[in-house]
Amino acid sequence: MRSASAVAPRRRAAVLLLWALVLAAAAAVMARTPFTADLSAFLPDKPDAGQRLLIEQLQTGVAARTLMVGIEGGSAAQRAEVSRHLAAALRASGRFEQVENGASLAPSSREPDAAVAVGSGAASGAASNAAEGGTASIGSWLFQHRYQLSPAVTPERFTADGLRDAIGETLSLLGTPAGNAIKPLLEIDPTGETTRIAEALIPARAPRSDGGVWVSRDRPRAVLLANVAAPGADLDAQAAALVLVKQAFADAARAAQAPDLRLQLSGAPVFSVDSRSSIESEVRSLAIAGTTMVGVLLLLAFGSVAAVGAAMLPVATGVAVGIAAVGIGFGSVHGITLGFGATLMGEAVDYGIYYLIQAHRPAAIDGSPRADGNLQGWRVWLRDSWPTVRLGLATSVCGFAALAFSGFPGLAQLGVFSCAGLIAAAAATRFVLPVLMPDGSRGRGLRRHLGRGAAVLVRVLPRLRKPLLALGLVAAAGLLWQGRDLWSADLASLSPISAEQIALDESLRADLSDDAGGTLVVVQGRTVEDTLLRVEAVAARLDPLVDDGQLLGYQSVTRWLPSVATQQRRLASLPDTDTLRRALAEATVGGPLPAARLAPFIEAVQAARQRAPVTLAALQGTPLASLVGALLLQRGDGSWAALLPVQLPVQSPVQSPVQ
Repeated sequence: MRSASAVAPRRRAAVLLLWALVLAAAAAVMARTPFTADLSAFLPDKPDAGQRLLIEQLQTGVAARTLMVGIEGGSAAQRAEVSRHLAAALRASGRFEQVENGASLAPSSREPDAAVAVGSGAASGAASNAAEGGTASIGSWLFQHRYQLSPAVTPERFTADGLRDAIGETLSLLGTPAGNAIKPLLEIDPTGETTRIAEALIPARAPRSDGGVWVSRDRPRAVLLANVAAPGADLDAQAAALVLVKQAFADAARAAQAPDLRLQLSGAPVFSVDSRSSIESEVRSLAIAGTTMVGVLLLLAFGSVAAVGAAMLPVATGVAVGIAAVGIGFGSVHGITLGFGATLMGEAVDYGIYYLIQAHRPAAIDGSPRADGNLQGWRVWLRDSWPTVRLGLATSVCGFAALAFSGFPGLAQLGVFSCAGLIAAAAATRFVLPVLMPDGSRGRGLRRHLGRGAAVLVRVLPRLRKPLLALGLVAAAGLLWQGRDLWSADLASLSPISAEQIALDESLRADLSDDAGGTLVVVQGRTVEDTLLRVEAVAARLDPLVDDGQLLGYQSVTRWLPSVATQQRRLASLPDTDTLRRALAEATVGGPLPAARLAPFIEAVQAARQRAPVTLAALQGTPLASLVGALLLQRGDGSWAALLPVQLPVQSPVQSPVQ
């Protein structure tokens, strides 16, 4: 016989169908929603220029894709061999834009391109040691475009006096360690434009080399630097790249018969992947622990597995809908948002408990028959208790709604998750529980005993008012005394990165760059050309500071990609054949290098005069694309920003050389 309070079959079917559709839709959204550990979610969504740059770098910049690799153990020869094999495997994988380990090409030919690859690769250090084949390609490209890239190309340089000085300077380098790289270029590049370019690319602080590869400055360790091709926000691709590195290292160590070697990894990809894994693991563990504890407590209170399942149903519904709402609104769910949100969803447990207890009230509290004896089960709860639950829901939603309008996406996610989840949980309590358990829970379990225990605690608490008051005063005094020290705005406090990981990162970073005194100059423009012109203007102000020793050096994208205007000006400085031949004849009189040998130089200059200026589009698909892309970024609004890393001396008085 059906209960008097049972829901009509048609209504029951409609409610369950709608509920199932909502959960199915939420599950479909959740399946396509990535979970992230990107702390940029807790930076402002309308940042200033500096914050905007930081967010862009965290999400898509080269800093978010740079992986530092260390190889310890074994002998120096084994570390060098594994470093070379590992670098080759990573380059061949296609998952890395650039892999650098300091290995350079040995000069095996007198061809100009091979020689310049060696010269530029050795000189530019981290800037051009992308790969053995990549270094050769970069060197060839630099050689072919030397008259567009060399800052020394001016009309005066190709006069008789200018040529005499330039050729003399080049000849003077033949007796130096760089002579082997310069000698094959002598007849085609007697003015040394390639050397000028290489000198400009020498980093202020280059990693130490030993055995042909980069090594640590203070310990037996080989080091490598790799830029993952995938964006920093694509954690699945970052994780796949890390797995590839570990497998490639294992294969290289096995081939070198060096089982004692140890792999060390650090950098943003490692931190991001480990943080996501740690957050997911902790959220899962805490969710299981919390669900188990609440389930046991409810089982003790109701003595019914069905009642426990019904009480947890609003929570599960709220969590699913909350995740789906965040996924739709933000495109991803931050692990911290999920962790805090799931904790706040504990409020939804109360909805189910209220219903299960209050819907089962066939008699008045004193045991006498109820005046409305014909109105039982969920109808009683709907009339007497639902308004109270609804009011509590409204106040909670109002409180969390403020977070939804926060200027920090992470907090906004938390607000949306909580509001959507609580509304869904309340709706499940209001419509689904009456369908599944129209008369609430008949089981009493140990509620009476638990209630007595709570009553004893309530009676004891007034006796503790003096100690509790004293404890409150002590806490207030501590707050006043500590003041601001108790509040932290450091995002690092939200990160699960361990102290050991941070120490390893600092150690590898010191080996690769020793850039503790570095800073960053950002130049912005509406177009690529506008940005490059502004970079050249900034570089003109930085060069005197470098010459005076106030700066150790800086990197600039215009060393690889000058503005079109600058390239056109340099190419216009190149003389025609007859003018250059006459100037050479005068410049080489009485010198060790006769003009007759410089016919390749004359031909190269004439070929350069016909070249079109190099553009950013022309670099796509070349080895230089990743180098330029690390320093020249397109922003979301279509504008451009160029990064100029500046190396400051220790305790430099220069604080802001460019305003």
